[in-house]
Amino acid sequence: MKIKVELDGGIRLLWPTPVLQKIFPGAEALNPRLGAIIRANQKQDSGIGKSVVAGWHSREDVMAWPELEIGQLRDWIVEAVTTVMLPTTGRAENSFAATAKISAWANILRNGGGHRMHTHPGCMWSGVYYVETGKPDPDQPTSGRLELSDPRTAVEMVPMPESPYGQPVLIDPLPGLMVVFPSWLRHMVHPFMGKGSRVTIAWNLLVEEYNPKR
Repeated sequence: MKIKVELDGGIRLLWPTPVLQKIFPGAEALNPRLGAIIRANQKQDSGIGKSVVAGWHSREDVMAWPELEIGQLRDWIVEAVTTVMLPTTGRAENSFAATAKISAWANILRNGGGHRMHTHPGCMWSGVYYVETGKPDPDQPTSGRLELSDPRTAVEMVPMPESPYGQPVLIDPLPGLMVVFPSWLRHMVHPFMGKGSRVTIAWNLLVEEYNPKR
């Protein structure tokens, strides 16, 4: 599959934005241990601010944590980015190699916690892995949901039938779900309203060297 899409009748789909959503086998067993690791680090570190509101944001050193579960998550991040990069390069999986740098941080949101709208400068791909999703209030339909904004400027200025442009995409958090998107895509997390905690590991990836094979 290629990112440039040609439809029948001379219609082309231009400027698409690739977003990956995937649940990896083994996530159900991995997540309880990841949750314990994150909470142990929270007890030792007050964290940093960044885009988080009413929550805990760890330092961006999660990939340096020594636990084997962190290594497993790193492997999943590499696999997910490789998957989403294939249609953007138009190459087969075995036709390119790359070296990359990954930075990651943990987030814990309790009732009322969220993330302001933002982007991730200085990197190529970003993502979030859901460790725990808590129990959202059923009367709050946007609770804890990830919102991705239409990146095209001013597309909402002139109404069109069925409002096809300018609409945000809301993604429901699920334990074990990995979401990957380009780092320039504006996004936010709606306040988590409910019981328990919304626990995630967010990350950035920068491709430092890309080696296409001819």
